[in-house]
Amino acid sequence: MQAKGKILIVDDEISIIELVQMELVRRGYHVRIASGGEEALSILRENEMDLLVTDLRMPNIDGVELIRRANQINPKMPCVIVSGQGELEVSYRGKDIHIYRFLEKPFGLDEIEEILENALQQLDR
Repeated sequence: MQAKGKILIVDDEISIIELVQMELVRRGYHVRIASGGEEALSILRENEMDLLVTDLRMPNIDGVELIRRANQINPKMPCVIVSGQGELEVSYRGKDIHIYRFLEKPFGLDEIEEILENALQQLDR
């Protein structure tokens, strides 16, 4: 079975993204995970990914900065930013980045899969 898409998920809470990774792999996606921005950038430089999903608040490189750098590596790759406490849209105003969607924690796997499917369909156009 061919993977539905190649997704990179970044969060410093590794146990959470391991669970998301397992479920999305079970649903047919190729999923890489990274525990921080530097690791994610390394993966993005070496692998063509279809979608980036990143937490907003992380040490060293936060989600906004990661997306800014990811946009430079692959400008066409949709990026989803995840966070809690309703801080999403305020956090990126005035930044020179493209964010495909915001996703508020906690999120369900069906919700993230729907966002992934929509983003991947846009890539196929």
